[in-house]
Amino acid sequence: FLKSLFDAYKQDAPQRLETARAAVAAGDARALRQAAHALKGSSANLGARHMAELCAKLEQISASGQTAGAAEWIGQLEQELQRVQNEMNVHVGETGL
Repeated sequence: FLKSLFDAYKQDAPQRLETARAAVAAGDARALRQAAHALKGSSANLGARHMAELCAKLEQISASGQTAGAAEWIGQLEQELQRVQNEMNVHVGETGL
């Protein structure tokens, strides 16, 4: 069961991150907020707290109708997503899920 959750997250999260990245490039605060909110929820559900915190910051930025300053947070999200995925891979490997 846990492996299927991890697999779903590893498939969905990069897509959400790409949507957020495209929203920042387009200056679309609404799309950024939606992508950040969805990624925050799925990250929190799996215990990826720092990932969820970064998403919350993006939500705050976009709530003002702006995307200025969001690009640096996208970069941090990319790094954190890689770390989270690595942790998932280690956990699956150690537990044989």
